[in-house]
Amino acid sequence: MPEQTQINSPLDSTKNTKEEVPTDKTKIHKESKIIIYAVLIAILVVFLGILAYVNLVSGRHQEKEKAATTSASKSGKVDIEEVAPANKAEEKEQPKVISYCENGLVYENKNQGYKVCLIKGWYKSEFTPDSSSVGFDSNPIPEASEYGGLIVVNVSNKTSGEVMTEVSNNLDGETSSNVTVDGVAGTKVIGSLPADNVYYPGYKEVVTIFGKFNRTYEVTMITDPARLATNEPVYNDFLTGWRFLTSAASPP
Repeated sequence: MPEQTQINSPLDSTKNTKEEVPTDKTKIHKESKIIIYAVLIAILVVFLGILAYVNLVSGRHQEKEKAATTSASKSGKVDIEEVAPANKAEEKEQPKVISYCENGLVYENKNQGYKVCLIKGWYKSEFTPDSSSVGFDSNPIPEASEYGGLIVVNVSNKTSGEVMTEVSNNLDGETSSNVTVDGVAGTKVIGSLPADNVYYPGYKEVVTIFGKFNRTYEVTMITDPARLATNEPVYNDFLTGWRFLTSAASPP
């Protein structure tokens, strides 16, 4: 038999060619995708790394600020605690300011230029129109009586020496001492009334004599000897609360 020659059909050639070409393009396309994905992943990793670094730096900065603020707060608190005791000490050192006659009753004698701080509830009685003779006592002072009150203030135009002589002549066993009344020098005399005294035989008399405004002030207390220890502090407080006014209106 004659040998048969195989004839390739053009259709078969075209078919084969079409089948091989798409295979190469597919490979290239896949490789491109892989490269693109790799690049995107690399970019994402770099971006995440940058973001993490920024967060880390920001967190450290905030921690430093917080630490600095806490330190400053603690420092400020210490300063306050250190200063506070000093302020308290200063407050303790400052003397309490007490106004004049805060717990008493003020009697003001404008005619004779003085005022005194009386114990609350005490009474006063002015025996002369110009208030040159005034009595003070814890009880009402009778109008018609020889008793002028526990303390009597007499103001005269006599000299301090003249008044001192009169007082000394009417006392037995008197003693004297220098005193100061509202900045004015004076003399304090203590003695006993004579046994032949008409009203208060044997009683104790305390007299303080001082001068101002061209007149002499004579502050007298007459008390039972048994009451001297109790009444003398009251008398001394009376003189401590004595204040001169800026002027005296009427001469004695």
